[in-house]
Amino acid sequence: MIVFILLLVRAGYPYNLYCDNSDQVTHDQWCDGSYDCADRSDEKSLCCVAGKHRVDGECEDIDECSRAGSLVCSQHCHNTDGSFGCSCDPGFSLNQKPHIPDERETYCKALGDDPVFLTSIDNKIMRTSDLQSFDLVSMVGVEDSHHIYDFDYDYQSNLLFWCSGDTQDLQSAMHKNLWKASYDNSQLIEAAKIADGIDCVSIAVDWINKKVYWVTANSGQLVASNYDGTNQATLLWRNVGWNLRAVAVSPKSGYIFWSNCGADPHIGRANMDGSHPTFLIKESEGDQIMEPTAMTVDQNTNHLYWIDAHYRTLHIMDFNGNDFSLQRSNIHMISAWRMSLFEDSVYWVDSVMSEGAYRMHHASKLTGDDYYDTSLEIEAQISGFRMYHQLLQPAHSNACTGNKCQHLCLLTPTGYACQCNNGYLLIDDERSCRKLDSPCTANSCDPRYCIMCGTGDCILSKLKCDGDIDCYDGTDEQNCPYGFQEIFTPMSLATTTDHHSNCMAREFQCLSGRCISEKMKCDGTVDCDDSSDEDPRFCVVNNQCNREDFLCDGTKCLSLEKRCDGTRDCLDGTDELNCDGPQCSDSQFTCSQSRQCIDGSRRCDRNNDCPDGSDEFSCPLVCRETEFSCDNEQHCVLLSSKCDGAADCRDGSDERDCAKTPLCPEGQRKCSPTHGDDDVCRPESDFCNNVDDCPGGTDEIGCDCQKEPDMIPCPGSRDCIRKDQWCDRTPDCDNSADEREGCCPHGFHRPNQNLLEECVDENECDRQDGVCSQHCANTEGGFTCSCDEGYDLVDTTKQNGVFSSLSYCRARGDMNIVITVRADSLYHLNVPSGSGEAFDSDTARSSGNFKSVTMSGEYEKSKLLMADFDFDIRNKKLFWCSTKHYADSTYERAIWVADLGDNLETLKNSKMIVNNINCDSMAVDWINKLVYFTSDTNSIEVVDYEGQNRRALIWTGLSAPRAIELDPEAGLLFYTDWGQTTAHLGRSNMDGADRRSLINNTSTNDPQIKWPNALTIDHPNKNLYWMDAGVKSIECMRYDGSARYTISNKDSALGFPWRMRVFQDRVYWRERDGEVKSANKFTGNQFVTERVVSALGEKLAVGMGLRIYHPVIQPESTPRCRPDLCQKLCLPIPNGYQCACPTGHSLLPDNFNCAYKMENFAFVATKEMIVKTALEPLEPVLQPIMFKENKYMEGTFWSVDFHENWVYYNTISENISQISIRRMLFDGSDSKILYKVVVNEKSDGGLSIDWLNEKIYWSSFETVSVGELDGSVHTTLLQKEGFDFRDILVDPCNGYIYLAALGRGIYRCSMDGDISSFVEIVRLGEDSMPSGLTLDRDIGALFFANMNSIYKLKLKLKLRDSPPVPEPIINRPERVNINSLDVWGRDWIIWTENYNISATDYKYEKRDRLVAREKIVHKNGDEEPPVQIIREDIKKDTFGIKVSPKRDSGCSNHLAANPCSENQCSHMCLQSQVEGLEMHPDNQKKYRCVCPTGYALKENSTTQCADEIAQYLVYNPDSGIQTVSLDTNFLTPIKGPPNMSFKVTTFDIDAKNNLVYYCYGYPNKYEVRGLFDETGNVTSLPIYTSRCSGMSVEWVTNKLYIVDTTGGLILVVNLDKPYLTKSIVHALNNPLDIVVHPRKGKIYWILESHSIMSTNMDGTDLIETIVSVNKGPEDQTLTLDDSTTQMFIDFTTDHLYWTENVHKRGTGFIGLIKRVDLNTKQVETVLEMLQEPLAGATMINNNIYFTDLAEGRLYRKDGAANGTFLLTTSSESFLLSSQSQPQLLENPCERIMEAVLISVS
Repeated sequence: MIVFILLLVRAGYPYNLYCDNSDQVTHDQWCDGSYDCADRSDEKSLCCVAGKHRVDGECEDIDECSRAGSLVCSQHCHNTDGSFGCSCDPGFSLNQKPHIPDERETYCKALGDDPVFLTSIDNKIMRTSDLQSFDLVSMVGVEDSHHIYDFDYDYQSNLLFWCSGDTQDLQSAMHKNLWKASYDNSQLIEAAKIADGIDCVSIAVDWINKKVYWVTANSGQLVASNYDGTNQATLLWRNVGWNLRAVAVSPKSGYIFWSNCGADPHIGRANMDGSHPTFLIKESEGDQIMEPTAMTVDQNTNHLYWIDAHYRTLHIMDFNGNDFSLQRSNIHMISAWRMSLFEDSVYWVDSVMSEGAYRMHHASKLTGDDYYDTSLEIEAQISGFRMYHQLLQPAHSNACTGNKCQHLCLLTPTGYACQCNNGYLLIDDERSCRKLDSPCTANSCDPRYCIMCGTGDCILSKLKCDGDIDCYDGTDEQNCPYGFQEIFTPMSLATTTDHHSNCMAREFQCLSGRCISEKMKCDGTVDCDDSSDEDPRFCVVNNQCNREDFLCDGTKCLSLEKRCDGTRDCLDGTDELNCDGPQCSDSQFTCSQSRQCIDGSRRCDRNNDCPDGSDEFSCPLVCRETEFSCDNEQHCVLLSSKCDGAADCRDGSDERDCAKTPLCPEGQRKCSPTHGDDDVCRPESDFCNNVDDCPGGTDEIGCDCQKEPDMIPCPGSRDCIRKDQWCDRTPDCDNSADEREGCCPHGFHRPNQNLLEECVDENECDRQDGVCSQHCANTEGGFTCSCDEGYDLVDTTKQNGVFSSLSYCRARGDMNIVITVRADSLYHLNVPSGSGEAFDSDTARSSGNFKSVTMSGEYEKSKLLMADFDFDIRNKKLFWCSTKHYADSTYERAIWVADLGDNLETLKNSKMIVNNINCDSMAVDWINKLVYFTSDTNSIEVVDYEGQNRRALIWTGLSAPRAIELDPEAGLLFYTDWGQTTAHLGRSNMDGADRRSLINNTSTNDPQIKWPNALTIDHPNKNLYWMDAGVKSIECMRYDGSARYTISNKDSALGFPWRMRVFQDRVYWRERDGEVKSANKFTGNQFVTERVVSALGEKLAVGMGLRIYHPVIQPESTPRCRPDLCQKLCLPIPNGYQCACPTGHSLLPDNFNCAYKMENFAFVATKEMIVKTALEPLEPVLQPIMFKENKYMEGTFWSVDFHENWVYYNTISENISQISIRRMLFDGSDSKILYKVVVNEKSDGGLSIDWLNEKIYWSSFETVSVGELDGSVHTTLLQKEGFDFRDILVDPCNGYIYLAALGRGIYRCSMDGDISSFVEIVRLGEDSMPSGLTLDRDIGALFFANMNSIYKLKLKLKLRDSPPVPEPIINRPERVNINSLDVWGRDWIIWTENYNISATDYKYEKRDRLVAREKIVHKNGDEEPPVQIIREDIKKDTFGIKVSPKRDSGCSNHLAANPCSENQCSHMCLQSQVEGLEMHPDNQKKYRCVCPTGYALKENSTTQCADEIAQYLVYNPDSGIQTVSLDTNFLTPIKGPPNMSFKVTTFDIDAKNNLVYYCYGYPNKYEVRGLFDETGNVTSLPIYTSRCSGMSVEWVTNKLYIVDTTGGLILVVNLDKPYLTKSIVHALNNPLDIVVHPRKGKIYWILESHSIMSTNMDGTDLIETIVSVNKGPEDQTLTLDDSTTQMFIDFTTDHLYWTENVHKRGTGFIGLIKRVDLNTKQVETVLEMLQEPLAGATMINNNIYFTDLAEGRLYRKDGAANGTFLLTTSSESFLLSSQSQPQLLENPCERIMEAVLISVS
């Protein structure tokens, strides 16, 4: 057997193979990695290991990269032994496929921004990033508004090209133009028409060589031109066919492609110069191709994708036409028009509507799988479509750079080729062009360009074999091989050499041919019309300038006068590098640092004249007359110090040779010598006696200094100064002697201010008063300053000394102060570079007007407050926190992102990335693309730019986190907490680790920190600045908390700061009153107030936000994090990075992957969204699950399936009576609508999952419904009038559902909803509010809540005995309301509750919290178990909680069988407890078959449902149109059109064609539309009225009659296009409604007076009054605005019915239904309802159905006095039935047309 199998395998035998047990499997199943044989013998020893296959008996490597029909890598594949590897182009990162975590890395994900979808619709360009909302791209300067057929763009050049025509029909358009405009994401500007009169149908842009290509629809041409439309050349003509559809280019490969949908459909390829055209695939050559309507190129893989709309197939092939596989078929490709690629997906759009909308489709580009489509919110046909992203146009070398082509240089696969304009020929040099005046004549037939006809005529050679006869005898089309011909002479592919010039000496020739002066080349000014004189290729050739110039930026020459002039003229600053400063004269001295010149006489005069004191450096010491020169000649002391007994010179030389100097007698003191009086002695009492006793009064010098400690006398003066003022570089003595006598040179000091100490170097960089603006480097006797990249070092010595630092770092370019105003809008103030730097004194000023920032996107309409914001300046993004502002706000508490426009003028594409978060402060990590923020959960969190991965970092020890700042380069995070007991300033790594408190008021009891609410970083200096609103201070310190000092504590200047920022040498802050203030960051001086005024000079409203916008604020740096380093979150830390996981996930030991934590957590539902929280241990953050639809929970429809990890929930539509039941995965992904159902708008409801039978149950007002979990089928099970079912619980193990009814109690019924099983098990009373039904299978008990109590109910499956009695187990205090509950494990019960906190005596604040307690029942005398508050940060309006089970929560073994596992039901099978039903053959459980909504079981069948709905009613609720079935017991809605958010004023149905016509609109303008029920498509009819109140379809001849109430008209519309309309009756007095009677040929209408009139259906007969109303003295008919009426006809009896509402004095409203016999004119009343005015009525099966006016309740007239109530629709609902149009007549108009045709013949 084994040998036989081996032979089959070797021979490639195509049939079945035998297993060891004799079973057979197919050849493909053998060794395919899956067990197909029952004994698994198909995967035994003969099989090779993965990645290898058997060839000639040996296992050899499989080359996965070249396997036919298979693409395994997103971009590039590399085969290895037994496997393969993938790689990506630059700009992409290699990843696993999304949602497939176990897959190998084959997916290339684009880095950077998401792509933008650009579409052209009619005459507009639209853009979107989410396919939900489209923004109009405004087109400035476009002269016409023609239809756009196609467009393309050049991303790097910001250019967009499009072709347009005067009609939507491509074939018939007469005037087509080609346009070009600059594109800035929101508008097209500088639009220019670059070609007119062309026949373009599709265009493609060569972004590398800057060329645009287009194909024509009618003339079969492929044309190329420059971007400006010049040098147009037809590359291919006629031979490519007549019906070209698409064109695409691959500039990197040098190929161009086109598709043809004409007589011989094909896809062709040529070089981009038009040479070497060939067919890749062609119908006439046997290829399967018919309508290749869409085409695109994968620029990364060199593959061509195309769609055939006829065969509905998606194909891929390489550039040689090798078709890899038939990718996908029958997936809405019949109308595919345009297509595009991005990453791993191919996208295409429809040219016609599908399912009521234009749709976007996409699928995997490798397999065609993962198909998905999206309906687009647009109302017109899409003509063009492109994905807009820079990676779709990769950079590549341009072979045409520097070419010598006279006209066009075009790329080819091996280089380039020259082409000539139309009307020119390329001559022999293959570069130059010659004009074709008459090149081909009988006398001059040059064989290089011409051919000779058989008649002797001469024609152009390119006309040979072009499909048209040009020779009279047709010889030009003879002997032509089938297919393409070489139309043009082959081009030279060699690179051109020297640039030929016709210019004179000392002239430069532009590429355009123009000659300019050689001096104009590379002079920084564009002089050539093509800018080639400033082209770097020419400007760097010689790399030298004239003798009077120097080379600047390596590209241009500047005058030597600008060299080293102190002003930056070159972009790279080379003009100010290596400067020696100005040259001083021989009589001057040059200062060391400033290079300033001073007079030479001031050198060594012991006065600092240079700012750096260098004029006193290295000076020989010359002592004054009053001084003694020490022997070392480096020191002078007072002459009186000589021989005074104390050594004052360092070498003691002042006390040498003193024997000659007699000392004074005892009791006397020597006077200080003056003018040679050296030996005068005076008694001690003469000194300091206020009498001059010594010569010169020296006995009285310095006497006052002795009275104060630490005071010393000024030499030669009687002044005194403090010791620390001596030699402090500021003269304090009146003779400045304190800065001359024994002072150290500049840059030196005596550390202890002891004159005997040596002068040592002073480290000026340790000073905190800003000696340097940024970086300081100490030198011997001085220092040097430097700046970060982006700043210029400014010498401030020239600025009159107002700068605090000796050198100032000025940022290049203007700065902007950006603020929030009214907290819901942004304003910015531009501050030019160099201004606002120096101020003489504190001042208040208005330096300019703040300008508003225009915003678009979701946030524009959200009416929110902007709490804080931050920029990613280099990526032009703005992030901000919002809080709810207005009551009607759609969103609240969120984080948003938007794109920044140029010059901060606009914010575009705003979208929410994190919902349900109230953040107070935020900071953006612009390097690693992260957003950090403080939240109202008293935590610090981080989230990525997309809002997908969010994690809490710090949450303990915080009570009021306020401000947050980042240094991504250092990997550090800083924050402030201004809590009353926890106020501190802290630091941590950016992953939250290594947290430390830098300053706090607990450990140090620091009195200088109270409310540290503002924080910022000076990045160049690595300093922290903060402001404390409690102690009114600005302080600064280093990152480690050292070097702390106070900058300012001016109470008058510092009010209540909110935000602060540092820029250059100033600190800015925002006060609570909205003012922006600033001061010097070193001294706190130069205080300035910026008045916040608008462009009109008006003071703007208060706001909190403040940022400085300038690129240097966020310096460039290498990211520490990359997408490939961590699965979810990569967080920077000092010297590295750390992987982290979103809240709710844990990091695996590999320190890369994250695992979802599935145990011990709870979902909590609010009316805003669903949040998840862990319970053991408690997570710091409530993790929101975002809804992609941006809609919120409403009501209580929700449940959780912990078996399959689904959350089920509902959202409301704009029509609040309609909800969508949805589901999503636990992480919020894969959201899907299951059902759209109509419920009573006054009702909440419940939802529960039958996980055993895979069903979903929901309850609402009076009804219980069930559906399949996949959303395929649903129906109404139970309807109980007056029962408001607020909650539902399914017990699939026992086959029951439990219901909580408002104001009633708890009920139980069978899971099939059988009414006989419906029973009350707990009665609670009228005021009860039962909720939170929860089942505890461990103890067989049902728990539920009622207001502030929780009850336990022991379940009994048989209720024949006494019903169970609920037992209260938990009673909460008054003002507490329990919303929901669940069982937590075996011992605990957990619930959410709403409680009131007394705010004032009259007002209570509501809050929600999560609470738990043990389940045990409190008994008398026992102490109740304590209640545990789990968390109090739950949002308001909670209504549900579901806790993950700690163990398997399934049924016990004997209950686990599914009775529906084997059934014969055609639709749905439900478990039942009703006797006499079908039983499962194995488990003996009963089941019942049920049908979808509106359908009934077939007669005499218990398993099969009817094929169609025979009877239905149509009505108009508050919005749209709704249909209900009459075939079943429950009148539940069965269908209605999507997205109809407006009130329909009147409507009628065309039952024959299954159409609905309706009218809607606004005062004075109403529109008529037609609704196609089967597809949902809505068509607008070109019919408008001033007020449309009634209409009637005449179904025999297909007409529509309309009542125009305001105009008093009756209109008739031909419902066949073009919908011709005619007014047939005029001057009526407020007609209200109309009906038609085709058999009688009559129309009937009713007036406001309730008179009924009639005429012929063409309006030609006299108007007849059918019913005339005479009001009695007690009747008052309602006016038009208060009245409504509806008419219908019973065609079997010829009775006309109408509703009529009257008001009788003493009685009130009366609603009437009347009828008139159309034959006898006899009138009678058939229904009278007191106090109930009526709206609409109709008839079906001889039963009258009607609705009341106020509530929209639907009744059926039967034996009951006022009819039987059926259901509630909505107020003012009209009714129509499916049987209102009997098929009883032939079309009389057809008979007339037949007679006319006979007479004509």
